Amino acid sequence: MTRAVLIAVSLLAQASPAGEAAEVRPSCRTADFSIAPGFAISAATGQNPLTLRLTNHGQNACVLFGYPAISLADRRGAIPFAIRRGGDQMVTARRPTQVLVRPGRSSFVVLNKYRCDLGTRRIARTLRLGFPRDTSRRLSLTLSSYPRIGYCGRGDVGSTVATSPFEPSLRAALRR
Repeated sequence: MTRAVLIAVSLLAQASPAGEAAEVRPSCRTADFSIAPGFAISAATGQNPLTLRLTNHGQNACVLFGYPAISLADRRGAIPFAIRRGGDQMVTARRPTQVLVRPGRSSFVVLNKYRCDLGTRRIARTLRLGFPRDTSRRLSLTLSSYPRIGYCGRGDVGSTVATSPFEPSLRAALRR
């Protein structure tokens, strides 16, 4: 490439859509966020999707990128679900992108698992979610009875939980 083309590409990469200089945003801190169930969605047969809304209560905008760290537990402790980053019947298969979360605004994650055809061995009552660059703490959510996140047993397809990356909207987190 010529020097002029390299300079032009460099300038375009630094410009925001509004023509202002791009602002570098810090990664989001778990302490600035709350977690709540998102909207109920109509599930495909045998699917148990759970939508999550992560709201920024901090003073500054920040960036989420990648996949959340997910763990599920019952009264006995951690349940050994297999967590799969990526799509399935309900969860988007798109690669992660940076999600800017302004104060008072939200980001979304969708989890999904298949039913337990041979019986449920344990039922998750607590979900913990962590941010990729902030391992200091996790957000915690007490799960309701629906959707039921049941553990089917080691090696059962129903013991795998698919997770979306952080997305700017619920629609973006769902498979289209």
